[in-house]
Amino acid sequence: MGGLPVIYLPDSKCSNDSLEVSGIELLGGIADACQVFSYIVDAQKSTSKEMNITIEHKDGSKTIKQFNQIETTAIKEYLSLFEIATMQPNWNISGALFFLSSMFYPTENLTYTDQLGYYRQREWRICSGHFKDGMQLEKLTNIEQQKELTNIDTEFFTRILNTRGRAETIAKRCRYINDFNGKRFLDLANRIVVQSDDVKKVKRILRSNKYKIDVVADIEHSGD
Repeated sequence: MGGLPVIYLPDSKCSNDSLEVSGIELLGGIADACQVFSYIVDAQKSTSKEMNITIEHKDGSKTIKQFNQIETTAIKEYLSLFEIATMQPNWNISGALFFLSSMFYPTENLTYTDQLGYYRQREWRICSGHFKDGMQLEKLTNIEQQKELTNIDTEFFTRILNTRGRAETIAKRCRYINDFNGKRFLDLANRIVVQSDDVKKVKRILRSNKYKIDVVADIEHSGD
């Protein structure tokens, strides 16, 4: 699947019962569903006869539970019933939820943009959550990849994200997709759209890497 348009949500801070908070709560629910299914997939992947599960809570605390051999067998049999009911592996559902969760973005962040600043970018995105034969195609960044990202935009990629008690930089949370079916993503591209000031630079980079891809100027956002 190629790039898809981002779904924008108002970044409301309201605490009343208005519909302004519904989008953010929806995203929170999807994130929780992703977490639940990741635990399901991890349990199914476990090769231990006596499974040990660690559940991380939103406040940073943890619950650790040890199951004996009989309980472990029963849990795995129960989870396999989901796959019979849906006619697809649980890891595929987990990937779909993860993919969906990465399709959302706020309409603006008034610390960094004007009102509707992000919405006006009309971003298209290649999202996470791709699986092939039960294996996730993208991986969390290693140290060298994190350095590459921070060199691109130090201020952005060094920002700290706090999730379930863990504080990490955006660079550390990013994922890399090196290839798809043996091909790198640029091998699948037929056009690259950039601001008019960057057309020559991008063409030069592509030539140096032996890519023959059309580079066109985005007239609407050039000079922004």
